[in-house]
Amino acid sequence: HLECGYDKFVLVDRFLATHEETVLQVYRRTGHNSDPGHPINDPEVPGIEFTEYLSVMAPEQSKYIAQLTTYYDDPTKAEDLFLFVPALRRSLRLSSAARCSPTVGTDFTQDDARNSNYNGGISRFQSKWLRDGRFLSLQKVDLQQMGDLANFYRPVFFPAPSLGSFEVRDMYVIDVRRVPSERVGYCYGKKIMYVDKQLNYGIWTEAYDEPGRLWKILYALTLSQDVEGVGLIGATNEWISVAWDLQSEHLSFGTRDGKRIFKYNDGCKNYSGENFDDVKMYSSTAGLNMIMK
Repeated sequence: HLECGYDKFVLVDRFLATHEETVLQVYRRTGHNSDPGHPINDPEVPGIEFTEYLSVMAPEQSKYIAQLTTYYDDPTKAEDLFLFVPALRRSLRLSSAARCSPTVGTDFTQDDARNSNYNGGISRFQSKWLRDGRFLSLQKVDLQQMGDLANFYRPVFFPAPSLGSFEVRDMYVIDVRRVPSERVGYCYGKKIMYVDKQLNYGIWTEAYDEPGRLWKILYALTLSQDVEGVGLIGATNEWISVAWDLQSEHLSFGTRDGKRIFKYNDGCKNYSGENFDDVKMYSSTAGLNMIMK
């Protein structure tokens, strides 16, 4: 129900210039929780089903920029997105249309920023099965090597054999798009997603713009982990993800920051001296206003 750790993002422009940033990530399931020893619904944040907290830690000029996304227990209620702006020393509530805005300056939109390349609400999207197929995926890697950029082919940041061996996986191919009443003005006309049948996670995604032109190719390689008290989880935030923006000739690559592993549940209570299990700090808007205090 709780994941915490540090991501490294590498942003590449059309001139192959790169920019790196480190982002703290705290994702928490606050409703419908099935982990033993934890309440089904967190009493500190009633009515909320899931929260996503991201905060830029480096470079220094971007430090303290943070965002909090809350998903409500009522699936018909739109997500709320709050952004902390250091120059203003306060947080702002963004419009629901901000689901197309970049996530911490990357080529991932808010509706991409999950380890399956899908982060939208279920009531505003519809899907259609197209076919079954067998496609490449990377599920078993040396986790200690993930943060070493030498294990990726530049400039596309595709995993090299030194990281692990690709395998052929059974997947559903589905067409995902906004419901007709909410399509006008939305950034994507559709996504073609390749969903692993065993993990139920999108691995490959083709994103098309509103007129139907191919815009981005995304892949998200989600890696299994043993979680104390829960067991083996097939898809965690130990991930490798890339968004290729073909129209703007941009690329965003994300993986763990160096050798700092992700932690889960009670392991987040003391992550290098930080308590990321603090619900008020990392799962409520009150926490955003405490960032620079």
